[in-house]
Amino acid sequence: TMTKGEEWNKQLKISIELEDPGAPELDELLKKSDVFFFSKEFAMKKGFNDSKEFIRYYQPRSKPGSILFCTWGSQGAACSSRIGDILCVPAPQKDQASNSVGAGDTFIAGVIYCLGRSYSLWFALKFACELANREITQTGFDNLTKDNMSKYSSRNSSISALYKI
Repeated sequence: TMTKGEEWNKQLKISIELEDPGAPELDELLKKSDVFFFSKEFAMKKGFNDSKEFIRYYQPRSKPGSILFCTWGSQGAACSSRIGDILCVPAPQKDQASNSVGAGDTFIAGVIYCLGRSYSLWFALKFACELANREITQTGFDNLTKDNMSKYSSRNSSISALYKI
């Protein structure tokens, strides 16, 4: 039998970051992709006031088994699991934010990093929130993962046992 990691790596996964809420192809993209990334700005332009409400609405409209992530700035992020559960992680307490440019891309990189290594969905969501938080409290992208991975690596086995993707 194959492990979850072997199954994940065996198939090509398509991930999409949707930024334009007026894109005419939105419904078509929702039916074809495996992982989606949405921002607070996108969700608010669609008339939603929180990430869970947004995911709850779009999950049944997306490809079965797909995973939807929605970041919500200082309130953290949420995602849907492949079986329909919604997981939420509050934003970490942060020091003074220096610049939020790149936080969304950093969050996405954190998720892809974790899912590509077969970490649990819960771990990926938490790690990506921590990574994005760290990015906005420093200048540039240098050394983002060095401390983050050492902080989590010893705890990953127990966390990933809770929520396997």
